[in-house]
Amino acid sequence: MTVRFADFLFPKQCVGCGRGGKFLCDRCLSLQLPASQVCIECERPSVDGITHYRCKRRHGIDGVYCLWRYDGVIRKALISLKYRFAFEIEEEISKQVVRSVIKRSVVVSHNPIFTCVPLHISRERWRGFNQAGILAMNISKSLGCRFFPDLVVRKKKTTPQVGLGKKERSKNLRDVFEVNIDRYGDCRKEKIIIFDDVVTTGTTMKEMAKALKKAGFDNVWGLAVAR
Repeated sequence: MTVRFADFLFPKQCVGCGRGGKFLCDRCLSLQLPASQVCIECERPSVDGITHYRCKRRHGIDGVYCLWRYDGVIRKALISLKYRFAFEIEEEISKQVVRSVIKRSVVVSHNPIFTCVPLHISRERWRGFNQAGILAMNISKSLGCRFFPDLVVRKKKTTPQVGLGKKERSKNLRDVFEVNIDRYGDCRKEKIIIFDDVVTTGTTMKEMAKALKKAGFDNVWGLAVAR
């Protein structure tokens, strides 16, 4: 095992309990509760997050699978990645996602194409990275899947979703996303997985799925670390 010099200067500590060695220790992960799998439209229980047949919409998402509840060590790790630029945490989060999602054949079947929830270009330039994109890139690579970060682009800057109600979120994101059809039009029959770190109401994924479905993509799923 290779020990990096940085590990001596900044030793890894679990973001949950402070134990040394990892950012996500085995004990804290064992205490982490899985997310309840629900239909993203009606929020009632659903196997692997599949959208209920009765809830299906013409341009609706086919399902959204979330791994853990947004609390505990997972919440602290995602906050550290998003706001503290702690990139080393990303590697451990990605590994845990791959271990969990590889068991869910309905989610990663048919060699899907991964994309991610895009930031507006001004926001990404300010932050310097897209945390969902970094995670999606490494997860897709570990699963042997393709990753197209610019499959869907954000046409305009919006108000942050935090603090907005369900209706306000939907209005805020209406017609915000556009599919890069000139570059990826030949992939319309492929399964697409939209990846994000956290799902709240699912509005963002549903709006992205709507843009993809309108562009002719038949099979669109969502995958998130936490809900």
